[in-house]
Amino acid sequence: MAPDPNLTEAFTIPVELISPLPRRLRLSGNAVFLLLVLALICFGETTALAPLCVTVPQRIREASALRAGARQADGTVQRVWYFRRSSAPSVSYTFIVDGKVYKGDSQAPSEMAHKLQQFGPITISYLSENPRINHPAAWQYSIWSDWGNILVPAVLTIVPVWLLTLLFRERQLLRFGTPTSGKVTSCYKGKNSYLLRYLFQTDDGTTRTGRGSSPDFIETGTTICVLYFPENPRRSISYPAPNFYPASLAPRGTDIQSLFHTPIPSIDADSNSKTR
Repeated sequence: MAPDPNLTEAFTIPVELISPLPRRLRLSGNAVFLLLVLALICFGETTALAPLCVTVPQRIREASALRAGARQADGTVQRVWYFRRSSAPSVSYTFIVDGKVYKGDSQAPSEMAHKLQQFGPITISYLSENPRINHPAAWQYSIWSDWGNILVPAVLTIVPVWLLTLLFRERQLLRFGTPTSGKVTSCYKGKNSYLLRYLFQTDDGTTRTGRGSSPDFIETGTTICVLYFPENPRRSISYPAPNFYPASLAPRGTDIQSLFHTPIPSIDADSNSKTR
């Protein structure tokens, strides 16, 4: 197959990429800042989810015990409130067993909203051996009442996992990728950097497209260095990369301005166009 002459013109591989594999790498200031942010997100999610890992199973066990054998007592609604825009009310109540006052709270179904009034009556189911385990008799505990507390941290977990995956892929390309020349086909301003689209040619002469980023604007048609996996050319990245660099280079500065320049690595290439 004939190679594309536009992609095979004279090109010098950067000296730092001519080294035994795997290449030794350093983290850039961008990567350090990004990892710190991810660590804070993971800490917040762990702080939010850890108590639920204890309380939700405990509530399930208590609900099972109440269904198996509970006594009932007349209680008094102390407060009714709604969480944000929820149509399901939350209620706190008190009841008396053997002259002692016990408290509890629960989220009620939406259909109970018109039946619950402050200082109104409410029937409470409780365990005779431990009245602190109790629940309104009109409805049972459902794990869906805690879905908001569980869902939000769980969804937020997707973000650090996705970013860590991109960082890992970028690192693998810098360590093991094959260097070749590429041509910039477009360059446009992103949120924190310029986003590139480029063409490059594999060893077998197939033309591939890819995406990357650059801190500076690059003219269309400019020759750049591209790292890719010969066994999977869909994985490629423009070089220099935003978050890793060869250890043979001088350490990159981590001044304040660079810390706030955090482009997200773009590694997955658009490889649906092949030219023979």
